[in-house]
Amino acid sequence: TPDIWKKVLGGAALSPTKQEDISPNGVFPFFELVCLSLLAFKPKWLPHFVELSQQYLGASWTYKSKEGPEGGVPLYKRALAVLPRCASCPVADGEMEIELLLCSQRPKAILQAMDLLIQYGRWQHVMETAEKFSLLSPLLNKEIFINLLGEFSRHRALDPYLNKLWDLCPADMSAADVLSIIQQHLASVELNPFPFAQDGSSQLTIVLLKPLLY
Repeated sequence: TPDIWKKVLGGAALSPTKQEDISPNGVFPFFELVCLSLLAFKPKWLPHFVELSQQYLGASWTYKSKEGPEGGVPLYKRALAVLPRCASCPVADGEMEIELLLCSQRPKAILQAMDLLIQYGRWQHVMETAEKFSLLSPLLNKEIFINLLGEFSRHRALDPYLNKLWDLCPADMSAADVLSIIQQHLASVELNPFPFAQDGSSQLTIVLLKPLLY
């Protein structure tokens, strides 16, 4: 009910950078308490709970509303602030942070989640995330494509996903635009001055750019 949701989502948010509680009486706000409980006992439920909370908040409050949660902190950030407080949480490193960032549906958070996936080298998950969230907006799709194109220029981990990568290319981006982005991220030509890389090299080769010739 609306009254229950207001109680759950209300109250001051915890600081994501401080270990002490903001609440004057030292008690966790209701939303953070629910997040902490789910994280400890049912971690897979936490992203869905945050997503449902965001849906209700969007339908009832604005972040600037006097009746809304204090501080106007996005709910996914409030959930993220709980993660360091659950040292025994049975969740793989980074996995819950990524899921919470993605469930926010916010472009900056999505790009941040993709950066984490790239750092962990989870390339299949990177491409699945790119395909899913590139549909949210043309601008986000362009940002995702440029970021992945930079990764493609630096190493060969994305080679198995080239067809999917080219499918993400914005319609208004020309081959010259793509080549310009690639050039910005290429390693120095002094490391490998030849057009075809030697065995074991991570350098970009002409054959990998073949789709641009069509």
